[in-house]
Amino acid sequence: SINNYFKAGSRKVKNYPVYAPLKAPTGNDSAVYLSGSLTPLTDIEQTLDQYRNFIIQAFLNYNRSFGRSNISALVMANRDNITLFGPSGDNLNPTANSTDPYRHNQASGRITYVYNDRYIAEVSGSYMGSDPFPEGKKYGFFPAASVGWIASEERFLKNSDIVNFLKFRGSYGIVGNDIIVPLGLSSRYSLYTQTFGGAGYFLGTSNGSVGGLSENILANPDLTWEKEKITNIGIDASVFRNFNVSFDYFNRDRYDILVSATNTLPQYLGVASPGLNQGKANSKGFEFSLTYNKKNRNGLQFSIGTNITYSRNNIVFNAEALQLNSQLYRSGARIGQPFLLKAIGFFTQEEIDQRAVDPRSIAAPTTEIIRAGDLKYEDIGGPAGKPDGIIDGNDQSAIGNTNIPRLVIGLHGGFRYKGFDVDMVFQGVSGNTVYLGGSYFHAFQNNGQISPIAVGRWTPETAASATYPRLSSSANNQNNFLGSSFWQRNGAFIKMRSAEIGYTLPSRISSKVKVGVLRFFATGTNLFSLDYVKYGDPESLTGYPVTRTITLGAKIQL
Repeated sequence: SINNYFKAGSRKVKNYPVYAPLKAPTGNDSAVYLSGSLTPLTDIEQTLDQYRNFIIQAFLNYNRSFGRSNISALVMANRDNITLFGPSGDNLNPTANSTDPYRHNQASGRITYVYNDRYIAEVSGSYMGSDPFPEGKKYGFFPAASVGWIASEERFLKNSDIVNFLKFRGSYGIVGNDIIVPLGLSSRYSLYTQTFGGAGYFLGTSNGSVGGLSENILANPDLTWEKEKITNIGIDASVFRNFNVSFDYFNRDRYDILVSATNTLPQYLGVASPGLNQGKANSKGFEFSLTYNKKNRNGLQFSIGTNITYSRNNIVFNAEALQLNSQLYRSGARIGQPFLLKAIGFFTQEEIDQRAVDPRSIAAPTTEIIRAGDLKYEDIGGPAGKPDGIIDGNDQSAIGNTNIPRLVIGLHGGFRYKGFDVDMVFQGVSGNTVYLGGSYFHAFQNNGQISPIAVGRWTPETAASATYPRLSSSANNQNNFLGSSFWQRNGAFIKMRSAEIGYTLPSRISSKVKVGVLRFFATGTNLFSLDYVKYGDPESLTGYPVTRTITLGAKIQL
């Protein structure tokens, strides 16, 4: 198959004269002011974007049953050839905007064996090749295996009134990842087109330069696939004919993760460090779901259920430069862990007076003018590995959680009775931290205004009860808005995601008006939230807030 996308664009400009009346400050005299002139329609930009994906795929299926056994197999091969190209630029002076073709080859197979409808085994494997990798590293083999046992088909559970279905399962496999473009594989060379002061060559007697190609990143001949070992153990069950339960435990070990080697090589090399397959990470957790469905003889039908997901991850190893302050290492921390300054209160006037005598008696940033009411930070370490009376990047440490919840809980329920129906969905999360950033929380930043969060600002009169640093309109006062624990909040919440209530008229009534089904309903989303963030939504602190919607409607089926 061929998937081709093509888009061409052109931008044209035509200017017109503008006549504006001008009136004298005194009297009735007036004049007409002419601005601009009439120009012909002119092309100033043309663009061309094209995407082409050429795919060849072939597969063969096999399925056979004999006796109590069933065996099925699949063999598949495919090849992708993806090309992005198309010049674009201003003033009809196009610059190259294409990439080398990306090719991906894969040969895979799967064999599944089922015995007596209760014992299941499956093995699979993929031999995959990816074009960006160097010779000898392009291909990788990724196997997987799984087993299952439907215990409810055994004789001792076959006719059980308690256990209606019971299945145990487990799987193990290795998967590969070749999506590593962000670390520079798509831009092996950089084209410099600057003139004076750029990185081109100076020729002749003028100060103009000619752009050229330059190597902007070191090559890594050992670049290869990122890999992940995935283990999963689970159970599915149905008991008492109304309860359905499922549980999964997972463990994912990622290795050969492509990480940036920034700051691990000397700067005098003059080029960026290559990505290295040295990163290691682990994530583990469980998923659990439980539902209960019941239909009574009187027509009442109801359902309630919950699903719980818990996961925890950490960086096992990361390529990092040597640190004299051990708290700066990312290895051992969670993926996405914030490293911040630890806020320990507000400066008092007495401390400001003390710093005037000895600037390092109480630590503060050297680039800021500190006043009473400004945030104060803990001095953890300096370049020598011990506190130095200066607040800078050496005083950062892992504080709080990431913005990804460790625990996610969902709850859904509803009932139907004599034409009435109600459905509700709740969600709660925990184990995450959100950061209050942006102009709403940082008063007067980026020429912004002020929000209610600053009502508790520090003043000499409110020093003992202040919940916000002193206000300042100075653009140079950045001390209070450094990344710190002061702006962190518990990101846990409980939300009513949606609710719907409806009523369907009995058919004996709707049929009188020649209508098959007539249902009236009201739905709502984001109806309420319980959280720890007083101002704002913990899911959308810097963007457009989550909206609450209420909809009334009717469904008519003729």
